[in-house]
Amino acid sequence: MDTDKIYGFNFPTPIRFGAGAINELPDYLLRNGLNRPLLVTDPTIAELPFLRKSSVN
Repeated sequence: MDTDKIYGFNFPTPIRFGAGAINELPDYLLRNGLNRPLLVTDPTIAELPFLRKSSVN
């Protein structure tokens, strides 16, 4: 698997993953009128900088 590529599949909801995929989230939320996404992760990933760079109030 190429770690520099963003992958996707539907099951039944579209799932995007890969290096940099989180950068697509703001535009996706705006285009779809969403403002409270559910991010599923684990305690280790939750502490990494890419997920913590902006806080949710």
